[in-house]
Amino acid sequence: MELQPIIANAWHQLTTEERAGYDTRAAQETLSYGGTAQVYVQLFHEYETLAGELACESLICIACGVWFNPANQTGRSIMRY
Repeated sequence: MELQPIIANAWHQLTTEERAGYDTRAAQETLSYGGTAQVYVQLFHEYETLAGELACESLICIACGVWFNPANQTGRSIMRY
């Protein structure tokens, strides 16, 4: 038995007052998502610009300790435990 038709039917039978809280939350989350998406796009473009300006042949991620060689797309850990 599929629940989607049952849930959709129950949703459409709600009054405007009953749906008000859900509609308000949906509007708030839509605005929040729009702002978050704009920040993500801006940071991604900045990342692409910086990555394009990077002239070295290997990268080291300080946070995770992984050495990456873009020429052959391999990586290995440089962390010593």
